[in-house]
Amino acid sequence: MIVDCHTHVFPDDVRGDRGRYAQRDRAFGEIYGDEKAKMVGVEELIRSMDEGGIDKAVVCGFPWLDSGLCTAGNDYILDGMRRFPKRIIGFGCVQPCGGDKAIQETERCVSMGMRGIGELASYTSDL
Repeated sequence: MIVDCHTHVFPDDVRGDRGRYAQRDRAFGEIYGDEKAKMVGVEELIRSMDEGGIDKAVVCGFPWLDSGLCTAGNDYILDGMRRFPKRIIGFGCVQPCGGDKAIQETERCVSMGMRGIGELASYTSDL
């Protein structure tokens, strides 16, 4: 079995309006602000996995500064897990400085089948 242990997927609205999201989150802008930076949705990830002979993928959320964006990304990954349960291993993402909100989101993600929280990263000093 071949498992890709670190992938990211983004909802349609993030991929379709990356400039707006790049303005909202400096780290996202630094990584994905350039139109040449590749971003995929769940279906594109599955297609790529099929083409590459990948059986499963660990899908991580993006560490947004805005907890609401973390939750929206988690919902997208959860939907992908539901649609492709034998292919996607989901990890949620929370804002580490989110206090009780981060704890509640972690509990929600794990209760819905995610395997953990990741990626936890701070690409800027904006926290």
